[in-house]
Parts: sequence; C-alpha cells; structure tokens
Amino acid sequence: MQDFRHNDFAIGCPDGWLDVSTVVLAGPPDGEFSPNITVTCEPLEEPLSCARYAEQQLPALREEFGEMGYKVKIEGPIKLGDLECHQRIHTFGMPESQMELQQWQVYVVVGDRAFTVTSTDKLQTFDRNFPLFRQAVAQLKFLKP
Repeated sequence: MQDFRHNDFAIGCPDGWLDVSTVVLAGPPDGEFSPNITVTCEPLEEPLSCARYAEQQLPALREEFGEMGYKVKIEGPIKLGDLECHQRIHTFGMPESQMELQQWQVYVVVGDRAFTVTSTDKLQTFDRNFPLFRQAVAQLKFLKP
C-alpha cells in the first residue's frame, strides 16, 4: 500500500485505488460568494497532452453548463514556469442565485495524472481578482514523493 500525501499528512492508499483528490482554497466572502481555486487530480488510462486532456473535458463542461449560457472566451497553450499547460476561460450563469461566474481553468499532465486548476469568481469581480489567481497558479509545482 502506497502513501497518499497531502500537505502535512499521509494516509494509506489501498492497492488498486485511485487518487481523485480535490483541494479547494476559498477567498474572503463577497456577498453570497467566495472566489476560489480548486485543484483536481485524475488518473489517466493512456498518455495524453494537456491540450488533448482539455479537449476531452469540454463536452462535459458544455453538458453541465450549456443551459446556463456556457461560453468559452479564451482557449490555448500557456506556460507556467517549466510546465506546459493549456488554459480555458469560460463563463456561465447560476440561475438559482442569478449570478454570472467566470472561471480560468489550467490543465497540466504530469506522468499518468491530469490536474485541473480552476479559479472561479463572479463575472463582475473576476478581472480584479485575476492577478491574484495568476500569481497563485504560477506557483504550481510538483514535489518529488
């Protein structure tokens, strides 16, 4: 059994189990919403580039948010330090709260795992917080086990 390590703890990960962890960083509340950064990890069944992985995620995003006015605003490669990544900025509405949200997703593949870093904020405050998101994501690095 291998260790699953996160921050300052480790737990046993039984053989055959997968790391599908999600880490969420929440900013100070802004009304009923807090800007946030979420990092998800998904094991890959076959080698993929980050662009191909991002392409595979798009249909699910369109299905989940399509009825909420989902629109891709920016898409393409981005480099963070030595990491070759793919980015997507998109918007969608949240009908129950009548709020428009914008997300910046950065996709990176490391070995047999794909990571998605999603920075989310209200549409009207996203540009103000984007430099903070960019600074946080620019510090993304993968530590040796």
